Amino acid sequence: MLIGIPAKRQLQPDSHPLLAQLAKYGGLQGVRMRLDSEVRSEGGGEKFGAMQITTNWLIQAAAYKTNVMATHDVVWAYPKITKHYHNGIPTGKTYSAIIRDSKGQSMEINGKKDSVPKMLESLQRRMPWVLIGFSKELEALWLKEKPKFVQLMEQRRAKLAPATR
Repeated sequence: MLIGIPAKRQLQPDSHPLLAQLAKYGGLQGVRMRLDSEVRSEGGGEKFGAMQITTNWLIQAAAYKTNVMATHDVVWAYPKITKHYHNGIPTGKTYSAIIRDSKGQSMEINGKKDSVPKMLESLQRRMPWVLIGFSKELEALWLKEKPKFVQLMEQRRAKLAPATR
């Protein structure tokens, strides 16, 4: 007999993907408490559509999936514009931000034309070491040599550390 995902998650709540994400950051109960406390104390933090940015967390809450990323792990963020066509005729564009962390996790946050640059500015202000912007060279480095990419960002963070204290 096959069990549906909702029933499986009710029977085995520890198998939920969000809990696996949170477990990467330490003891699950402690991480949940820190996350909850921070969201409450900061009034939810800064919000951009489905994205909440707090001092230590990026939280993307959607209807069927929630993603959480620690701000200290973020290394790269860039805008993405997707052009849509119907029978070869342009029908519009969608805007989003791609955020990548040192653990290889990615988030894609949809937004409006003006909100995506504002979100990226907020990330840069809060996390000055994060590389903002896209190039084919950066993408190639990310895809082929992720450890080197992360190491370069760690060096960048180390250089900026005295300025951010």
